[in-house]
Amino acid sequence: MTGQSGTKEYGWGGEWGLKIFSDEKTYLIQDINFHTRFNTVDSVLFRINIYDIKNELPFKSLLRENIFVKSFKGDKWISKNLLEENLVISDDIIVTIELLRIWYSEKGGNYLFFTHGKRYEKGLSFSRRQLKYSS
Repeated sequence: MTGQSGTKEYGWGGEWGLKIFSDEKTYLIQDINFHTRFNTVDSVLFRINIYDIKNELPFKSLLRENIFVKSFKGDKWISKNLLEENLVISDDIIVTIELLRIWYSEKGGNYLFFTHGKRYEKGLSFSRRQLKYSS
């Protein structure tokens, strides 16, 4: 499980992802699904990305355009259909979600935590903290 609570970190963004193995087969990506363990914020705007891999790290996006999905308070499973992308893969990829905007209450716990497979091998998940911009 990974995530954050409170309000100090919200607005910084961040990107989390997993390496998906192709097993040397060819696949058409139909949907991207991810799970929140706790979601008490009003809503969240995510950008979904799919990367090829270079030197075991995310490299170039395989998507033609940005893919967005929004979740709302209490949502557990967030899903986005990607059939229009007609994305066929035969190599391992890294799929990520990036927090673009979080709408939250100044009062309350404001929990947003994600889960991933309990038995997923260590070192196959990725995270990137968004840089803080100053004006």
